[in-house]
Order: sequence, then structure tokens, then C-alpha cells
Amino acid sequence: MVYFLSILLALLIPIQSVATYLPETDSLTVAGRKLTQISKLKTFGIRTNGTQHSTFREFNDTSGTGYQVPTGKKLVILALRIEVSSSGTDGCTMGYGDTAVFESASAPTSAVYALNSGTSDRFLMQTPASAVKELAVYFEVPAGKYPFVYCFTNKVFQQAYAYLEDV
Repeated sequence: MVYFLSILLALLIPIQSVATYLPETDSLTVAGRKLTQISKLKTFGIRTNGTQHSTFREFNDTSGTGYQVPTGKKLVILALRIEVSSSGTDGCTMGYGDTAVFESASAPTSAVYALNSGTSDRFLMQTPASAVKELAVYFEVPAGKYPFVYCFTNKVFQQAYAYLEDV
């Protein structure tokens, strides 16, 4: 019995030490951009159903309030994965505002759009149904703001990848 426990302990110790170091050496590549600072990485899910605005939500967040950038931080959005539900031309843009909105025709209060001219400029996508597109982007969202996407015509599911950084 003691021999069996010694072998079991010998097997468990290396597993624990490997697991401790995985976040420091692991990385994720999205849209050709290698994200290596896993401890600072935030991932979000966003859904729109037609021509709508929708605030970012962290995966596994059940609060229903949307993601607000914490005080003293900025969110740097680096990549998007976009899946459109039906074929055709669609487009999205992103931004931030003072309020959260979910699948809403109305923009957040004091909306600021990534491409500077509101909803008329967008990332354009010609897609077959259920095609996944990845886009490398760079967009900073200041503390206290709610990041959002605005999409046109189709049901769109998105994932956003960002670093949360000190200001």
C-alpha cells in the first residue's frame, strides 16, 4: 500500500508543476495574431439578431449586465471571430458607450464607433452561411465604458479577444 501511494504521489507532483506553468507558456492565435499574455487575455461572446447593437459579455458571466471596463484599466481589443448565420453581404463595426445594450436597434448612450463615422462604415464580409471570419483589429476601450458591436442584416455570433491593461 505504501509503495502504491509513493508511486501515486510521484505521478501527481509533476502534473501539478506542469499545470502551474501552462498559462505562462501557452498562447492563442486568432486572425494571424499570436496572443501570448494569457493571464491578461479576456474573451467575450456577442450576439446580434439582424441590424442591432449588442454589448460584450464575458464567457461564463451570468449577471446579464454586460462587460464594463474597470476603473484604472483599458480594454485593448485585438481580434474578432465572426460567424454569420446566412449567406450574403453583411458587416459589423464596434465601439463603446456609457450604457449596455443587448440585441437593440438603439445605440448605447454616447456611442463612439471604431471607424469614426458611426454605423455607415463597417468591416464588410461576403459570406456563405455559417462561414467563420477572423479579423485582426486594434481598438481601445477606456475605463467605465461598455464595448459593443453593431451588425447589419444577419444574425451574427462573435467572439472578441482582448487584453485588459493598466492605464
